[in-house]
Amino acid sequence: MGRLLFIWLDTLSKRINKTIFKEYFLSFEDCFIYKSIIIVYIIILISPAHQNIEYWIVSNQQYNHDVLEILNVSGLKPSIKFDDLLNIKIGVIDQGITTNNLNMNIVNNHEYVNSTNHGTIVSSIIGAMKTNDSEYSGLIPGIKLYGYNINSETITVDELCRGIEVLSSFGVKIINISISSRQYDEKLLTAIKEAISDDITIVASSGNSGREEYLYPASFDIDGIISVGSITKDYEVSDFTTVNNKVDIYVPGENIRSLDNYTGEIINYSGTSFAAPIVTSIVALLLCNNPSMTPYEIDEYLKRNSRIVTSTWKNRSLSVRIPYFGMKERVN
Repeated sequence: MGRLLFIWLDTLSKRINKTIFKEYFLSFEDCFIYKSIIIVYIIILISPAHQNIEYWIVSNQQYNHDVLEILNVSGLKPSIKFDDLLNIKIGVIDQGITTNNLNMNIVNNHEYVNSTNHGTIVSSIIGAMKTNDSEYSGLIPGIKLYGYNINSETITVDELCRGIEVLSSFGVKIINISISSRQYDEKLLTAIKEAISDDITIVASSGNSGREEYLYPASFDIDGIISVGSITKDYEVSDFTTVNNKVDIYVPGENIRSLDNYTGEIINYSGTSFAAPIVTSIVALLLCNNPSMTPYEIDEYLKRNSRIVTSTWKNRSLSVRIPYFGMKERVN
């Protein structure tokens, strides 16, 4: 038995490019310490927090896992551990982000009593955890989120700019903005540019006007801001989606499951607001796998690893870019 365990451990040590076990324990195959190390090492390997993230992507049964499959996120083949992913800081600027939701690891930096729970729904898609009271789990359960609430009654450019500034000071690497406005504003443009120059990737929903028009901040012509439109799970562009030539990628945004913090129910939601946090979660995965990626590189990576699909939008043919990772030939 001792010889068999040694052979097995020697194989593992080669997998992780370490030979210290072989060098020091070759002559101690039957000693208690040696066997104890084997047991501890096995426990570490099978611990969920130390599992390779590829295993988590492929086998985890969290809600909205079907979206990851549609985008073939397993094709990324990242060489990281799940607990490393939890160290990525994500900011969320939205309305109605609550800190009394016990199944999220979230810090609020600006409080408003809002008449909506929109921000909690968006945040749950990213980072909600299962609890004794709810089986719902986000795409990266337990990741630390930094929320910035804005007033749902009077959304202003100053508030958006202040939110970007505050979240930047907390060292976030990604900011999810599921809010849009028809107003083009140079002050907001400058705030976005400054955040990107600080290596913060901005993920913004294209909007839900159901029209072909520019909404902001998603439509700013800047590399490093990722404008996200919505498709169905059958690759049709959602009728409600705002379309334009600034939309970078389209991902599923219909019937996305999230948690209603008022009732605790798991509900299907539709909107580009709920497509954006899916992309935010994927960007976190990319950054964890390669922390040196800049917002520009992430933007280009997502576009290169996408398929150009001829879809329809309101009975009109429309070519859209849909991420599909792991392709042998990548589309620019």
